[in-house]
Amino acid sequence: MIKNTPHANTYSKLFTAFLFSLSLFTNVSYADALTSSMDPPAAQESKTKITAKAQFTDTINVNNADAGALAQALKGVGARKAEAIITFRELHGPFLTVEEMTQVKGLGKAFIAKNEHRVVFE
Repeated sequence: MIKNTPHANTYSKLFTAFLFSLSLFTNVSYADALTSSMDPPAAQESKTKITAKAQFTDTINVNNADAGALAQALKGVGARKAEAIITFRELHGPFLTVEEMTQVKGLGKAFIAKNEHRVVFE
């Protein structure tokens, strides 16, 4: 803690400016930066694990989703590719694996890399 010295207010302003600038260049809000800098390392680690886990909980069942849901949930898939997925599904039956989805025109290895953790087959 900074003692009450003539420069204490200056240090406080510099620290606040640093946290604010940090929030501009990262995905961390000013409030998160301020509170996380005061958290013990174990608490910071658990927040990171929760955030990382939350990124992979958004899944979509490609065997019953409509075109809008597919376009919104899958990276690199717009309205046309979503319609192509539905057309392929209607002609050939439900998908069993994400690799099988590469048979749809326009979906390849890049699609798998971006979406394999989002896709479920039920």
